[in-house]
Amino acid sequence: MKVFLSSSVLFLAITSCFTVTKHQSNFSNDLIGIITQQQIQQSEHANWYNKEVGSYLVDVETLADFENNPERIEALSVKIFLGTWCSDSRREVPRFYSIMSFLNVTNIETIGLDKNKKSPKNLEKGMNIHHVPTFILYQNGIEVNRIIETPVESLEKDLIAIIQAKKYSSNYSK
Repeated sequence: MKVFLSSSVLFLAITSCFTVTKHQSNFSNDLIGIITQQQIQQSEHANWYNKEVGSYLVDVETLADFENNPERIEALSVKIFLGTWCSDSRREVPRFYSIMSFLNVTNIETIGLDKNKKSPKNLEKGMNIHHVPTFILYQNGIEVNRIIETPVESLEKDLIAIIQAKKYSSNYSK
């Protein structure tokens, strides 16, 4: 009886530890849901974000086409799906924001996903998000293409190809 009782207590202690560990692992400091650039900059993620923004040089020569065609920029909006836990997001999203800032594009919605690529309000539902970051580019509200995880050439060159409606296939295209 003592062995059974001791075994039962040990079993409960072990399973309760696993339960607490599992429960605690669901809590993180990752930014999930609709987030802003300012929220990233004011969170514990500021270090990697600001480091990448500060060290990235926007390829202004490649983007010169937009200076001659401002209507393309005015019609542009972007939806970004990222994971603050993801190294690709940590590299590409600050760079993308730098490019958007250079182009004065402000119509940007950013959605943070957890490691299962989910958000609390299922904002990713129906969006076919399988890698992060995913930059969905819209012209006049219509999706024209995506940059998925990493650019094919560079963010600037991929952006130009998409906006100029050149043949562009993102990574992981169907």
